[in-house]
Amino acid sequence: MSSYAGPRWIMKTTTIIGVIALLSIIWYKTSNAAFNYDPSLTWTTLNTEHFQIHYHDGEEALAQKVAQISERAHQRISQFYQWEPKEPTQVVLIDRMDYSNAYALPIPRNTMHIIVTPPDDIDTIDNYHDWLDLVITHEYSHILHVDMVYGAARAARNIFGRQVLFFPNALQPAWVLEGIATYHETQITPGIGRGQNSSFRSLMRLEVASGLKPLSQVNLPIVSWPAGNTRYLYGVYFFNYLMSTYGEQQARAWFNEYSDNLIPWLMNTTSKQAFNKNMAALWNEFEAYLQQEFTPEITAIKENGLTTGKQLTQYGYTTGQPRSLPNGDVLFVKQDWLEEPRLMRLAAGHNEAIEISKVHSNRFDVHPQAGVLIAEIDLVDNVNSFSDLHHIDIQSGNRTQLTRGKRYKHATWSPDGKSIIAVQVEQGNSALHLLSARGEYQKTLWQSQNGEIVSELDWSPNSNMLVAAVWRPQTRWNLELFDIDIQRWKPLTATRSVEYQPQFVHDGSAILYSADYDGVFNIYQLALDSGLAMQITNVMGSALSATRPSNSDNLFYLGLNANGADIYQLKTETAFNKSIDLNSLPKPFEYAPVYSAEQQITDTRPYTALDKLAPTSWFPYLSLTNERSEFGINIFGNDPLEWHQYTLTLAYDAKNNWPLGWLDYRYDRWRVALKAYYERTVLTVLDDQENLNSFRDSETLTMEAILPFLTRDRQWSYHAGISADRESDKRVEPNGTALASSKDELLGVAVTFNSAKYFPRGISLDDGFRWRIVA
Repeated sequence: MSSYAGPRWIMKTTTIIGVIALLSIIWYKTSNAAFNYDPSLTWTTLNTEHFQIHYHDGEEALAQKVAQISERAHQRISQFYQWEPKEPTQVVLIDRMDYSNAYALPIPRNTMHIIVTPPDDIDTIDNYHDWLDLVITHEYSHILHVDMVYGAARAARNIFGRQVLFFPNALQPAWVLEGIATYHETQITPGIGRGQNSSFRSLMRLEVASGLKPLSQVNLPIVSWPAGNTRYLYGVYFFNYLMSTYGEQQARAWFNEYSDNLIPWLMNTTSKQAFNKNMAALWNEFEAYLQQEFTPEITAIKENGLTTGKQLTQYGYTTGQPRSLPNGDVLFVKQDWLEEPRLMRLAAGHNEAIEISKVHSNRFDVHPQAGVLIAEIDLVDNVNSFSDLHHIDIQSGNRTQLTRGKRYKHATWSPDGKSIIAVQVEQGNSALHLLSARGEYQKTLWQSQNGEIVSELDWSPNSNMLVAAVWRPQTRWNLELFDIDIQRWKPLTATRSVEYQPQFVHDGSAILYSADYDGVFNIYQLALDSGLAMQITNVMGSALSATRPSNSDNLFYLGLNANGADIYQLKTETAFNKSIDLNSLPKPFEYAPVYSAEQQITDTRPYTALDKLAPTSWFPYLSLTNERSEFGINIFGNDPLEWHQYTLTLAYDAKNNWPLGWLDYRYDRWRVALKAYYERTVLTVLDDQENLNSFRDSETLTMEAILPFLTRDRQWSYHAGISADRESDKRVEPNGTALASSKDELLGVAVTFNSAKYFPRGISLDDGFRWRIVA
């Protein structure tokens, strides 16, 4: 008889997660307990032939509009891909974020999340004819592109369901995914989309002038400028080249070939099948196409005489707009992606700027006595990303929050610094609010009804007039004056171009602004008495957001170069000074309406999560040892709003004839998020000779409640959990030793805090703390 030193456990098929272990994990991953959406919202579902649109209270009209846009996008884009999903695509509309974005997911089911707030800045998306039409076109292109599957991959998906390995196109490089979607947004109508706007063209023009990035670099996530836009920029121009050179049929053949891959990332193989060329050869052709497209433009700009002035900063990236004080000082935002943005002050006659305060936006106005007024986005009630107004003292940098949850995206001081006019945007409509200097609401001056967007407003220094960039459905971006006394708008421009970022000069006689009249954003000055427009700069990239101190011959502006944006100084005597006849410029395109209010869809019902929780895929579970032969399946799921999320494994030990499994579940609907984990398995116990001693039943149940308090800069969460573990002998071998049953019950609480931040050009978390207290 062999000696016996006591049994030992060799494995569980999964890890038991007790309360203490669970709370330890929080140290490494801050819980997002709650929350995806505001729990106070009431959700409704609108059904169309190809979509189920989930919207919250206040979005009824938007949902009807989205329904028509989505069905039209389906007709157009499905013809290109020659593909239709088997089930309706889920669309989630959200109006609780004061920025513009969207994303699409294929798993567990095709879902698009659309933030309805339209863009209101000169950005890579500034030439839209309708934000919802553009963004739905882009995201639905992702849905159809990624959903498309053929051959062996299709057979595997038919068996196992919606597993990521059976979405070959989802595993293409990001520039392919974003490039084709951006190409489709560009094909909606003339002058629309990033593939034909001046902002993207300036980025690519600078890339060509400074040296194009190789395919090996574009294939990867990069932080070198233009950073996150690289995949969109190179992607859309690649597909512009591909379609013009080979046509849509061959491009579609490439996607079809890729859709038949069980082995991911076969870019060269599929490109040879579709074009008889590998990707390196196609990329060489693409680079030649870009040179041919942009070199004449670069040459023409140089021949006309570059007028850029002196570059004052070297921060690059997303350095923010300058604003000037009457004494000649210039304020701007340093945003180099190495640290938090800083509001900087460049004193007149000095070369070095000094920091005033940390900020989180470049949307600010400055008054010599009242100080800095800035609109910043922060989390309100954990999940709502709302823009609010803050005051910053110019001398001390001390900050005071003026509003909370009011959604003011732009604001300007009155000439005496005793009042504020702010732009509020909700459900895609703008309103002008008159506020006190402390941010207290006084009255509404104007409210848009048809999706008009007001941006970058400025109060005249010597009259009761505002100037602003105004987007209207049929004219897009133009400059307009708003008479505060009679509360009416008066157009200043009516062109096809994008005119933006207007600022009164300090005597109120003229307006500085940026426009792309010749396809390049330059600074212009519009005299209010004569209506004469004068081009001030002639740049290679873009010239944006100009300001001129009073009694100064210096103009300061934000210039785009090969490293991003920087502050430039241009003396009046060296300005380009080319007069522009605004009346001779092309008038706005006439766009067909994207929505008819007469075509109402009545198939609506309260949102329910339960009918979306059925699993859309499964995967086999297998665990084989000398003692066991376990076979099972793993499934998972969540509803479109992610109120419910679960993972379930069910297995059976065929050698020993017993079941086992585990369930991980999260409920994220209300103020407190709830998590539960249950595991039933069997432990294998060996003696010191590696012989089987016994099998033991093991059950684990953990439950946790999480109450978060989240802001942009600090994340607190309070946790309470219980854990119960039970073990007992299930079967003891003839020569084995019986073990005592055990029962452990734990109660735990924890507090976690995180203020650490990660900056895109940093190498680790920085500028803050992470800690936890567990009891």
